[in-house]
Amino acid sequence: MANPLLSALLVALVASGCATSPEGDSCNVVNCVLNPCENAVCSANPHAECRPNYCGGCNTDFYVEGVQFNCSACPEGMTFNECGSGCGPFSCDNLPSDNCPQICHAGCFCLEGLVKDQDGGDRCIPLNHCQAFLAVRLVDGSNEAEGRVEIQYNGVWGTICDDSWGITDANVVCRMLGFPGASGAPGSAQFGESTGPIQLDDVRCRGAEQTIFDCFPLPFGVHNCFHSEDAGVVCIASAGVDVSLVGGSNEAEGGSEIQHNGVWGTICDDSWDINDANVVCRMLGFQGASGALGSARFGQGTGPIQLDDVGCSGCEQTIFDCAHPPFGAHDCYHRQDAGVVCIASAGTDVRPAGGSNAAEGRVEVKYNGVWGTICDDGWDINDANVVCRMLGFQSASSAPGLAQFGQGTGPIQLDDVWCSGDEETIFECVHPPLGVHTCLHREDAGVVCIALAGKAR
Repeated sequence: MANPLLSALLVALVASGCATSPEGDSCNVVNCVLNPCENAVCSANPHAECRPNYCGGCNTDFYVEGVQFNCSACPEGMTFNECGSGCGPFSCDNLPSDNCPQICHAGCFCLEGLVKDQDGGDRCIPLNHCQAFLAVRLVDGSNEAEGRVEIQYNGVWGTICDDSWGITDANVVCRMLGFPGASGAPGSAQFGESTGPIQLDDVRCRGAEQTIFDCFPLPFGVHNCFHSEDAGVVCIASAGVDVSLVGGSNEAEGGSEIQHNGVWGTICDDSWDINDANVVCRMLGFQGASGALGSARFGQGTGPIQLDDVGCSGCEQTIFDCAHPPFGAHDCYHRQDAGVVCIASAGTDVRPAGGSNAAEGRVEVKYNGVWGTICDDGWDINDANVVCRMLGFQSASSAPGLAQFGQGTGPIQLDDVWCSGDEETIFECVHPPLGVHTCLHREDAGVVCIALAGKAR
């Protein structure tokens, strides 16, 4: 049986036209009512104050006389809140501490534990991935590669307590700042005491995290420390360390030599295995390693033995991120020099084309010397993340299709790409054979990448 009040209400709306939103946007009659909360309970917040003549972009759940109406759906990963607020001064909104100068009208909010990244296509992301909200810097060191670690939380800079602070934590901080890793994790306020709040304590990184906020500290502001325990790092400046292969028959194999503080030396083969070799090969631009050789297979070095007992998991960015004793500490001879055999890239590469900057564009891959595009069938954010990391960026903010950055002119090299998101290259993802597709160039796939956080003074 029809509701008389509702029928009269809709007739009135059709006759008079729907009220505009506070921003002046016109509204479709099916997406608004004169007063969505009058004589009803706001579904998301029974105690909220509701306003009349509301027109929301995601007005999905309101009641009139107990009758529920579902209009347009919220984007995937979001939920509707008729009477809530979720805007703020940061690019990531929907934060508990946000204060709105006026009522927000979008209506769609991220699920609990996530925030909306306005700079990244309004995606819902974990708070610890919100670059505008969380940041890191080094303070009071003698150069940009060392200092007291300070993090920004809720717009306020503060320190990290040195409880549980170690080299794995320092590695994560240094990589956030663009360095290959850390050579030290000093505590006891070695770089001076701060005067701001102590933001984190008992940080416990495994070493593979993207940011220090991905580790497992206590909640922000919870600690039992003084500033005499402020944590610091000494990062490895990229100009001061390097790796090379010596004595092989081609550029993809040889004895592993590393440069530390301007001096080249070798690695001892104690506990040397394929995980260690994979890290070295990726540092040199190869896909990985096919062999981890010891016993000076490529000849004995003549410089110092720089590393011994290296223990990599295989996921590290550099050999210096792996577990190892201090540089120069060893019980080896050069007859135990370690080497690697790397997997050549087989002539594949990737580049963005048609974008307004280096961080976006149509994805083009090179196969056997020929550049071509990727079809957008099945193309999503996981695939885009892999491409962006190949290009040196942190991750992707979106994965546009339909030739948003223009149509390519070469062959369509890949179709139906399926990545989990953890692959090193797009070629490691599941896909039909190269060149096999059912597409036209109007379906060319693209990416928009997120740049790494810059170094702070």
